[in-house]
Amino acid sequence: MVNDIMGKSLILENIRHQLQLKSLDAFIQPRRDMFGGEEVPDYDERLKCLSGFTGSAGMAIVTIDKAVIFIDGRYTLQAKFELDENWKILLMSETSMIKWLEDNLYNKQRIGYDPWLMRANEILNLKDKLICKGIIFEAQDVNLIDLIWTDRPSIRQGGAIKWPNKFFGLESGKKIYSLTQKMKTKDIDAMIITQPNQLSWLLNIRGNDLACTPLFLGFGLLTVDGKLKIFSRSNKKTLNNGKREFVNHSYEKLVSYISNFKNKKISVNPYFCPSIIYESMKDNNIVIEEKFLSLESMSTIKNSVEISFIKNCHKRDGAALVKFLYWLEHNIHLQNISEYDASIKLKEFRSKDKNFISESFHTIAASGSNGAIIHYRPSKEKAKIISTKNIFLLDSGGQYFDGTTDITRTISFSEQPQSIKNFYTFVLKSHIALAKLIFHNETCGNELDAIARSVLWGQGLDYNHGTGHGVGYCLGVHEFPPIISRRKSEPLQKGQLLSNEPGYYVTKKFGIRLENLMIVEKVILKKLNNFLKFKTVSLCHFDMNLINKNLLNKDEIIWVNDYHDEVFSNLKEFLTNEEKKWLKSKTTKILL
Repeated sequence: MVNDIMGKSLILENIRHQLQLKSLDAFIQPRRDMFGGEEVPDYDERLKCLSGFTGSAGMAIVTIDKAVIFIDGRYTLQAKFELDENWKILLMSETSMIKWLEDNLYNKQRIGYDPWLMRANEILNLKDKLICKGIIFEAQDVNLIDLIWTDRPSIRQGGAIKWPNKFFGLESGKKIYSLTQKMKTKDIDAMIITQPNQLSWLLNIRGNDLACTPLFLGFGLLTVDGKLKIFSRSNKKTLNNGKREFVNHSYEKLVSYISNFKNKKISVNPYFCPSIIYESMKDNNIVIEEKFLSLESMSTIKNSVEISFIKNCHKRDGAALVKFLYWLEHNIHLQNISEYDASIKLKEFRSKDKNFISESFHTIAASGSNGAIIHYRPSKEKAKIISTKNIFLLDSGGQYFDGTTDITRTISFSEQPQSIKNFYTFVLKSHIALAKLIFHNETCGNELDAIARSVLWGQGLDYNHGTGHGVGYCLGVHEFPPIISRRKSEPLQKGQLLSNEPGYYVTKKFGIRLENLMIVEKVILKKLNNFLKFKTVSLCHFDMNLINKNLLNKDEIIWVNDYHDEVFSNLKEFLTNEEKKWLKSKTTKILL
């Protein structure tokens, strides 16, 4: 990237030169592409080009004499490693972008932004809060970073990939019909689909333009009569999902195409809609329906066919992880194995599965102090040799034709201090508290988050990330709206797939995280008619050598024993005799 060739200081110098040429006082650059996804194609990695920061979430502001980046708590340590002295790092939880702009910009000053990257709600909110300061926001025809990014990777996009029909429990046509029927009840003439995961779900298609997320990258415009047009970077004139052909236009034409709906009612979610699309809707006097979220909800609920595939997928994925852990334990004392080597080897085990597509994200293989970097990613050049003296955090997952996996284990290769065992056990207790919970169907994710954290809070411990996130069905490994975090959220629904991943981290020392995926199920009891529970689908043992059994109560011991029975009984058919013996030893019962 430019960042490697020109040097970080020179990049800022060139951006500031562009500010002067455009008569701008500041420029805002988010870490996203026009679709707002967590994984960004290399040709859209503008924030990385500008600053060197590689986290999956962030927002930068560059002025003539300042450069700041707003990040969340997951990336506190990572940002310090990746950014140089030119940048000031600010936590979103402590300082808002609006407050910073209020304090650092003045009347009549002009802020530039890319209207394809900034969301409608962001620009509306900025303008609303800063209008009293006389600050002017100006959409740019060309992103300022594109003007200086001399070695930008070529922009390319393939067509839609037709998935085997057997993996879907519902045909695309039935999904579209159900959605348009809901639109009719709200007198909605059309809806603009701005999130590729929802478009891919609706049409039963996938794509291959991202390394770890098999989405087709495009916008959709669905009219109430069931007709749908696609707007993307693909040069194909039509896209086929095996049942129907859909006309495909260049994504830029969506802005002008909206004029065909003057004075009509169109649904769009402003939190995920590029501001340029929203502004076009306003210019055409369109009645904007912002609260019709049926597609968002429908796309996160797995049907019985998909749940069956998900469970089988997690068996095979669990077996691949167990095979890797067996290999690692038997080789770690014989040879130097780097974090990067481990991540490659784990991918090798997963890729033997006939349904394997890719990793679901870049593996976090973190030895010792690197485990405290929540989203650490080892590189071939800088990865540590895995220490046999320290604990090792491994967060990984796979994309398969029949599911998406995400699982974290923290393991040891030698006897650990009692303090480490205690920390591990408290994280495990937090994990169990959520896994075995029965809760009312109106319970929100933030309420569940507090229940999981309360175990750690009782010991004065906490973690700076959410407890759980939604997971797609061979879509994004992070899927919203289901979420279990401090952030206020909606109630969970039957059929949603979420992670359960409490942790504990000590900067420059270690990190502990334990993660499984869980399906939300209905409790089948008359007296509990309105209650839900979780069914854990991830399958891999916890490290018995790190559990302080004296800190577990009877119910927690029963849960661990039952889970380990399930791990062994489900995975043994995929293992060699030696691997089976090894896993049996790792899943011995804790005596009551």
